[in-house]
This record gives sequence, structure tokens and C-alpha cells, in this order.
Amino acid sequence: MKSISLLEKVEFHDKNPNSEPLHVSEEARVLRFALRPGQVVREHNAPHSPVFVAVLQGQGMFAGVDGV
Repeated sequence: MKSISLLEKVEFHDKNPNSEPLHVSEEARVLRFALRPGQVVREHNAPHSPVFVAVLQGQGMFAGVDGV
């Protein structure tokens, strides 16, 4: 099994959030997002692909279909 430190070698982009695929298979994708203050990740539009979020550092706001 591949093991990585999620807080090492994180790449940030000035214009848009950086999305780095860490694992991709037919069953799932694991992405690491790196955002600078003020950057946003737009709505997730894959109905059969649930989203799980783990914040490793910092803070932010999250909104779902119900606005929560």
C-alpha cells in the first residue's frame, strides 16, 4: 500500500486552487486540494460519486444542496 504525508510537498497556485489526484480507480478518486485564502472549489456535479472532505490545516466554509 502506498503511503504519503498529506502535508508535505503541497503545491499552491496563485490563480486557482490546486487539485492533485492521489488515487484514481474505477471505485474511487482521492484528491488533495490546496487553496489560498479566498479561493473556492465549485459545486461537485457527479450524482453517483459521494464527496468526503477532511480539512488538514486552516479553516473554511462548506455549503451543500440544502445550503448548509
